[in-house]
Amino acid sequence: YTATSASAMPWRVRNLPGFPRCLQLWACISLFVLGAPHTTWGKLSPEEIVVYPQLLEERSSNEAKVLKLTDELTLHLERKPAYYDKILIRKTREDNVIVESFVPAAEFNSKLFEDRQHMASAVITDEDGLRVYGIIGDEMRIRPLVTMERTAEGHVPHLLYRQESLTSELPITDYVSMPSSEYSRAQHGEVVIEERSIKVIKPEIHMVIDSVYYRLFHGKESDMIAYFGAVLNSINLRFQTIKDPRVIVKITGFTFHKHANQDKFFATFAQYGHQFEDKGDIRTTLEKFKNTYMWDHRDLFAKVDAFVLVTGREMCSIKVNSLSCQVAGLAYVGGACTEFRTSIVEDKPWTYDAVRTIAHELAHNLGCVHDGDDPDSSIQDHPGAKKCPWSDGYIMSYLQNSTKQYHFSPCCVRQISHVANLQSRACLHQNNTGTAKATTHYLPGTNTSLDELCRMTYAHMSYDFYFDKDRAFEGCKRALQEPIIALKNWWNAAPY
Repeated sequence: YTATSASAMPWRVRNLPGFPRCLQLWACISLFVLGAPHTTWGKLSPEEIVVYPQLLEERSSNEAKVLKLTDELTLHLERKPAYYDKILIRKTREDNVIVESFVPAAEFNSKLFEDRQHMASAVITDEDGLRVYGIIGDEMRIRPLVTMERTAEGHVPHLLYRQESLTSELPITDYVSMPSSEYSRAQHGEVVIEERSIKVIKPEIHMVIDSVYYRLFHGKESDMIAYFGAVLNSINLRFQTIKDPRVIVKITGFTFHKHANQDKFFATFAQYGHQFEDKGDIRTTLEKFKNTYMWDHRDLFAKVDAFVLVTGREMCSIKVNSLSCQVAGLAYVGGACTEFRTSIVEDKPWTYDAVRTIAHELAHNLGCVHDGDDPDSSIQDHPGAKKCPWSDGYIMSYLQNSTKQYHFSPCCVRQISHVANLQSRACLHQNNTGTAKATTHYLPGTNTSLDELCRMTYAHMSYDFYFDKDRAFEGCKRALQEPIIALKNWWNAAPY
């Protein structure tokens, strides 16, 4: 294979009604690859093509980029910041002490771009040649081929390919109802905000990265933050199809679990034999993840609307006396703002599989059942989705056969609106993370001891903190003792 890119293709693709232009490119890709010479690094599949992205134009006034991938596909990208000014970063050390800090988001936001017309989102860097890591539509991906030789002009080769997605003609259970409790029973007598009064909700989510996923990313935390910024932008492109209420999702922070002993919420099917030791029990893990963060991280739990556990493990469930590993996520329906504000998603680095999975599971947290399903009994007056068949192919199904795959069904929109108007979900239209504090790495002055400074920094926490002399300037250490403040009703942060 030579340095010739896909731009040499002489043919054009006919427009197909109902499909974005980018999805029609696959006819060209198949023809191009089948007719292309063999490369020295291996044979391409019919749904892969080597391209050499080029910036045709860059207008600094609006930070737009025109990125040519092939003759058939040019992206008109605009810079799209995904994060607030600062991102909360939490790291769990080997001794299980959590160190918190805020990092500026500007470095990450500057690399994030999107093209709404093509439903594209990407991380773009140019420190060592132009490199694009992105998703186009639901199935197309692009990533650099770092082991391939560059062109004489220095252009970096990229692989443009189709990523297989989970599809199913029949509904797959990837959500659970909130268990009956005094709280959930009390919901049925709660006040409902005046119908349709909520015009916009801003779910704030915290990402928890498990140790397996952390290793798959080679511990490159900056890459993970940039990647999930592009994932978030792609998710918001899908939620932007909802007009009433508008939904704007924000990732406010990350917790990185570097070591396996920190994943104490992880459960497997090892009881059925050693061959199942690496198969994650997704249902039990979801419950243990909820309990772990509700009690061990309750100050953070009170401020965040939803938690997403990202795992590199294969998650499975028991169905009809057999093990099924087909589901890539699980969430509590309507769990946002409640003690059930958690979900789990599987992902692999730079695959962007998390886009559809997180969008789908977050919609569950916001109140949506699968299209075609009955109302959820744990939510007061829940409208359900019986009027929207699974076969329509919206996001709350697994069918991807039209542009509906980028939209939420009218039934899901109605469910989100209903849940957002419940008084117990007021956190969805409040900013609860703006008052968070974090470890100070620069320690000014001499009038205050380092221990006092740590206690002042973490005055909002339920544990006593002191300066870690063994790891100077890395942060404050939590005392190995019971909380010095009596257990508070953390749920008061989000009125039920």
